Amino acid sequence: MSQTFRHNYAGRVFGRLTARTFVPTDDHNPMWECECECGNKVVVWTQSLRRGMTKSCGCLHKDVMGSLHHGETGSHNGKRSGAYSSWANMMMRCEWMSHPSCESYGKVGIRVDPRWHSFDNFIADMGPRPDKCSIDRIDGAKGYRKENCRWATRREQALNKSSTVMCRYQGEILPVMTLTERLGLSHPAIRSRATRRGNDYIKALQSVGIAAEYPA
Repeated sequence: MSQTFRHNYAGRVFGRLTARTFVPTDDHNPMWECECECGNKVVVWTQSLRRGMTKSCGCLHKDVMGSLHHGETGSHNGKRSGAYSSWANMMMRCEWMSHPSCESYGKVGIRVDPRWHSFDNFIADMGPRPDKCSIDRIDGAKGYRKENCRWATRREQALNKSSTVMCRYQGEILPVMTLTERLGLSHPAIRSRATRRGNDYIKALQSVGIAAEYPA
């Protein structure tokens, strides 16, 4: 049985969308037909409107990509800056919901500090993007804000993942990958030994005489 709306959003504005007509469905996910600023009409889940997951008919994404392509914002000598590219991708993942990976970011609660909705504030806090770096969250469970972000290389980001195996060696806690490099060991060889031991890297290190252990 189709439902009626609990809250009347007719006339409410959500980004570029204005809710016009309630669209009942056969489940618990009602929808609204909305009119976009560009004139297009689109039917959107009510939840997506309320949570800010959908803010346009799709024209917002096109406009953002157009500005990136033409270098109209955050540009230098006619080319978009690396920092602007990182900022725009971050916003598309977490706020504009116009990036393929938004399912793993904005839609699960990883959001951007409202201060950073302005590129000028973002660049003031983070500075230019160093070569071969991208924006990285120090705590992957938290969102994008000055206190939780840094410019990092791919390797630094890989070491910051929750899947990174940590160990204790001579009183120091560090990633297994870092320890193998420090001791001049072959990481692929240690990984192979770990695989044969049920993916246990500590046993793999111990098998070559390294007195490592899991952190307490």
